[in-house]
Amino acid sequence: MDMPDDWNMEFQTERYRETFDRAIAFAAAFPDTLWCYGNHDISYPWGRLETGYSPYAERTVLSKFEELENSLRNPAQINIMQRIDNVLFSHGGLSMEFVKWLDENLSDADIDDVIAAVNNAPQAYLWNDESPL
Repeated sequence: MDMPDDWNMEFQTERYRETFDRAIAFAAAFPDTLWCYGNHDISYPWGRLETGYSPYAERTVLSKFEELENSLRNPAQINIMQRIDNVLFSHGGLSMEFVKWLDENLSDADIDDVIAAVNNAPQAYLWNDESPL
């Protein structure tokens, strides 16, 4: 996603609101959609400064993320990784190096177990350059 990247508009909180409102409307129109967090998205709830982070829009971003999450039928529709059939989706991709670093036993695991491990990993594991974020 990376919806709250500041696009050089960090003071224009209305732009953030408009972007999220369009995403929320999209989620309402297409209720079976799946969503993947990106590093710019997750930086707000985790309190991690990232390029494009706007302290002026922080409250708007956090409240709009909550609104988006609450508009989905199932909390699992928004996560770090998603899978549709044999296709994995994530913001930053998934490498075997990251999987092994997360848990050596996952290198031979079922893909759904890998996805669950990634989605449930603590932020200390996910906030790095090898992560799917």
